[in-house]
Amino acid sequence: MKTNLTYKTISVPGLATVVQAITGSFFYCKQADTAFKVSLDGAEEFDFDQGLLVDIRQEAKPRFSKLIFRNPGAAAITIIFYAGDGNLSYFPPVTVVSLKVQNASTYSKGAGEQVLAAGASATFGGVDGVKKRKQIVVTNLDLASDLQILDGANNVFARAMAGLEWTVESDAIFTVKNNTAGAINYIVGETFYS
Repeated sequence: MKTNLTYKTISVPGLATVVQAITGSFFYCKQADTAFKVSLDGAEEFDFDQGLLVDIRQEAKPRFSKLIFRNPGAAAITIIFYAGDGNLSYFPPVTVVSLKVQNASTYSKGAGEQVLAAGASATFGGVDGVKKRKQIVVTNLDLASDLQILDGANNVFARAMAGLEWTVESDAIFTVKNNTAGAINYIVGETFYS
């Protein structure tokens, strides 16, 4: 089977028409600077752009003998296209990227149940040697009194309410303070990046 295939690059000046004598049954625009108008054999023109295809192989008159390109804009445009008979297929390369997302390795460190005397405080620096903390959990074991959580500047940041846990993901310095007249039992657990 004989295949008639044309690959062309044309320039269409602004507000101008260019006629190409090409016989075929399909027209594929590979690349164009901007949208343009096209007509097959002088029939009604239609909007066209890069990536579009006209395939008239199934029509009663399955061939055209000229392509008429019209540039409705003021600036010249370049059009790269295929036209002709036969089959034209494009199979772009497909790149499959497989990512394995994994959280950074961590380890946990706790000191068990501690007692914080009335008015006392305990500071947690956010590092274990050179390893940064990911998360801190303060569990207030007292069922009646809250513990204050202070930031690195000793401002009240949060409260570990009576009988509950307080947690945050941070490597900042935190101080747990007992602002009551009695001792409070508590637990601090920290998770560090390995």
